[in-house]
Amino acid sequence: KLRQYPNMPTGCEITSLTCLLNFLGFPVTKEVMADTYLDRVDYSEASNYTFYEKFIGDPYSNGYGCYAPVILRAATEFLNDQNSSLEAVNISGSTKEEILLTIASGHPIVIWNTLNAMNVEEKLQWITPEGKEVYWTPLEHCMLLTGYDLTTDTVYLCDPMKGYAQYNLTQFFKVHDDMNRQAVTIY
Repeated sequence: KLRQYPNMPTGCEITSLTCLLNFLGFPVTKEVMADTYLDRVDYSEASNYTFYEKFIGDPYSNGYGCYAPVILRAATEFLNDQNSSLEAVNISGSTKEEILLTIASGHPIVIWNTLNAMNVEEKLQWITPEGKEVYWTPLEHCMLLTGYDLTTDTVYLCDPMKGYAQYNLTQFFKVHDDMNRQAVTIY
């Protein structure tokens, strides 16, 4: 039931990872994860990076956020520091069926979606010095997917904004697909 508020209004990604680590038995805080393991840059440097490379902004105040590779690095560095045999895995690109199989196998997933699973509207933010166009979804949100029910078309999540949450499974995966199927888990 870990939440990003009040002190991390834009820290949904690192809070979701912290939820997963807590579930796995690591008593780490979201603040330690953000301060020690989250690879981030200030807005002044933002145009040099993509959301796949860095968390852009400050999770404690104003931030865009980041995508799966950044959270994968944070998880990997944390697990290495704990001398853990567990491995963080970027499962981005997985199909709905693969995601549900992972959940059914007992592995919660840090997963990208939008606030309230609203439809995606991307906006071009900048172009990096290498010419990469960087798009951002203003409603981007990251949660920990913990379960599902196919008979009621429902997914169950630890939502860092709301606590425990349920969304329509069909809409959730439509939006997840539109968010480029970003996902990370730990085995």
